[in-house]
Amino acid sequence: MLIFSGIVEELIKSGNVIEAIFVAHETDLLERFPPVPLLKSYLRNSTDKAQAGVEKWKTFQFCTCKYFSSALAPITLLLIA
Repeated sequence: MLIFSGIVEELIKSGNVIEAIFVAHETDLLERFPPVPLLKSYLRNSTDKAQAGVEKWKTFQFCTCKYFSSALAPITLLLIA
């Protein structure tokens, strides 16, 4: 059982919480690694990662839009004149 608990700990550390819960269930280590707190932390981390991705995308869109608007400004002035 000591080998499996080490495997579960490594899976948790590497971010593979779902696999860790599966291994803990199959090896009867759910008392040592209860699934509810693990799933809650997994969901919290997933939400944080998704939110960070959204923020990066918004920044990228803003920079791209700002770049194109500044690059197209002279052309727009030529077309209007």
